[in-house]
Amino acid sequence: MNTEPEGKLEELLRDAGAEWRASQPSPELNFTPHQEGKVVRGRRWLVPVGAMASVLAVATVAASFVNLNREGVERTPVTASSGEAYPAEWILPADAGSGRRVRGAGTLLRSGDGRLMLCSFARTTLPQQNGETMCGGIGVQVAGAAAESFIASSGEAGGAASIIGVYRDGVVHLVSATADRTPAPTNPTAPEMPCRPPRDGWRPGYGIESAAAPDAINELRRWVESRSATYTDVWERQVDDAGQVKNIFVVGTTGDVKAAQIEIAAHYPGNLCMYQAKHSASDLQEIANQIREAFPARADVSADPVANRVAVTALVLDPVAISVLGRFGSDALTIRQPLLLPADK
Repeated sequence: MNTEPEGKLEELLRDAGAEWRASQPSPELNFTPHQEGKVVRGRRWLVPVGAMASVLAVATVAASFVNLNREGVERTPVTASSGEAYPAEWILPADAGSGRRVRGAGTLLRSGDGRLMLCSFARTTLPQQNGETMCGGIGVQVAGAAAESFIASSGEAGGAASIIGVYRDGVVHLVSATADRTPAPTNPTAPEMPCRPPRDGWRPGYGIESAAAPDAINELRRWVESRSATYTDVWERQVDDAGQVKNIFVVGTTGDVKAAQIEIAAHYPGNLCMYQAKHSASDLQEIANQIREAFPARADVSADPVANRVAVTALVLDPVAISVLGRFGSDALTIRQPLLLPADK
């Protein structure tokens, strides 16, 4: 567990940011979801974190959660779109010591330990776990009369809010907090299939007898997961073909696709889409672990097998964060909009 006080953590990050800015040009990286890039097999994803070397990873405890926003649906994250330069408006300048004026949107709530928090979204534990509401994704402590007033009007469980404040020593001192009435997004478009259907098309259902499907699916997942250094995680794509539902499992390989297709077909005879992947499941997990170690409790990081990337939502995208993330290569990451953005003066 990280034993550094928040003030010390901010000091380390601030010093590292100052050093980086002194030696580097203004950062403008290109993180685009579909940018082409070369993958070096067997590469070790090591992140030199310099002044942050003393910051330890925070252990997380798994629990059963239900993800919520105010309509009960998690928001679709904003990302840099294909072909765009890295959004300059997301970059937060290094702290000069007096704090940084920021804006953000999320769920403003009071956590179980009494702190007021701005979170990417709210999570509530199951009733048998006391039904406690807490931060999901990434969160930051907030303070000030505006925060207390918002909670007083919305309840301890909080609500969707847009905020403006000053970010200093790990806390956002709010200037204003207003209810966010942005409509919940519609369901996202289903991902494109990374391979073509077989000559005779996909078979109905899973492409195997219904009674045999559960065991066959479990065997597919077990077999692929045991070879994570070569294969991606399995994901499922459902298509509606003239009213007939067809379920296809998708697996990527960093090796030979045709050989992998033959190899997996011996374990799973159902509908299967094999494609050439840049990163294996182990590659993505290693990248995710390295980023978590560099930013304990300051970024929400997860492997995204559908995009074959690691998705990162940072608390802030300051020079230190950009420097560290830039070492992984833009073809490995999907950078989502950070929780806090620079605010106009």
